[in-house]
Amino acid sequence: MFHNVKGLIFDFDGTLVDSLKLWEEVDVDFLSARGLECPEDLQRSIEGMGLRDCALYFQRRFSLTESVESMIAEWSTMVKEKYFSLPWKEGSIEFLSYAKDKSYPMALATSNQKDLVAEILEHRGLTHIFSAIATSDLVGAPKPEPDVFLEAARQIGMDAKDCIVFEDTFSGIEGAKRAGMRTIAVYDSHMGNWEEVRDHADHHIYDYHFALNEIRGHYE
Repeated sequence: MFHNVKGLIFDFDGTLVDSLKLWEEVDVDFLSARGLECPEDLQRSIEGMGLRDCALYFQRRFSLTESVESMIAEWSTMVKEKYFSLPWKEGSIEFLSYAKDKSYPMALATSNQKDLVAEILEHRGLTHIFSAIATSDLVGAPKPEPDVFLEAARQIGMDAKDCIVFEDTFSGIEGAKRAGMRTIAVYDSHMGNWEEVRDHADHHIYDYHFALNEIRGHYE
């Protein structure tokens, strides 16, 4: 799994933090406040989008006249405090700490907001783990476009072929593959297409304990 891997790139929501249910609830509450029902296909439709692209999508699909900036601000307010109490994936902190001790350059490639992610990392005492945070909004292209993964690799000084990406969505796995990177699918119970995501990736894990044992095998 980690043979010839020099850099590690992680998605954030659903891959490291159990936050997908939170975002589903935000969409339901946001639309409900405007007298709208949340369509069943919404989560799949916006998979991989940054918040700016999500806001533009909401404007088009739900005929909203609110500005992109106001929607992003409202979503950020709705989720911010809740993020600090969300659980992280089982074994993820131990895996990140071990990889850091072994001097792997690590970056985040996320559709979330950079400032919010940085604040959550600081709250958990994990700021030192990641050398870079690349976002879909920063590069101007949502997953499955490869841009955010390539930017993450660039920021940590790695070639794409030397990186492996941890992702929980099909669009994320696809984007990483388009970037020329190897992939590890991370199980998330809130994703309804796990078999599809798993089969599209090079490797898969149900928790980070397995990944930790695999990476330890290179040193012990």
